[in-house]
Amino acid sequence: MTEHTPNASEAFLAALTARDFVLLAASLAPSAEARFFLPRGPEVRSGRDEIAQRFEGWFAPALGFDVLDASIEPIGTRHRVTWRFTRN
Repeated sequence: MTEHTPNASEAFLAALTARDFVLLAASLAPSAEARFFLPRGPEVRSGRDEIAQRFEGWFAPALGFDVLDASIEPIGTRHRVTWRFTRN
């Protein structure tokens, strides 16, 4: 039996679900760039630490999460990662 090793996108989702923002940063390349499509408009963050800090600001205060849906879609050499959570 072959052991499954999560790819970076799976590691990112696992870290986000666990609210482990150090692990979330480690799942990203040092030069990562995130493009967020938010209700107030697009936002771009550069570098794994800046990206992780943005997620921490959004998700750290929650007591917990229930994952409703998550998907990872390869697009060329990149991955589109989507998720739906409910905050407890």
